[in-house]
Amino acid sequence: MSRFEAALRRPAAAITKAVGTMTCALAFALITLVALPSAIESGNVVTIVIWVSSSFLQLVLLSVLALGQQIQGEATEAVLRETHDIAQESRAEVKAMLGELLDLSKNNSS
Repeated sequence: MSRFEAALRRPAAAITKAVGTMTCALAFALITLVALPSAIESGNVVTIVIWVSSSFLQLVLLSVLALGQQIQGEATEAVLRETHDIAQESRAEVKAMLGELLDLSKNNSS
């Protein structure tokens, strides 16, 4: 990765974190609602559909989807941590059992 790409990661992460909030989704919804009266007054179905698709859905869903991805990522991390902990516990149990089996085999061979 180049220095330029590395330098872009920090602001990209900050912007994604800021946009991926319900507060931002509500702010975008309010911003898009400014244009709604004009779309309705036009009486043109195409204009209303364009407002819904290009203004409202794109801006509001951007934040909601970013937040959803963050929540899914956190849930995945929690599952991975739990799986790792269980695997470590199982490993310790197997190691203890192997030690006991070795001790038994040494006692039986003596």
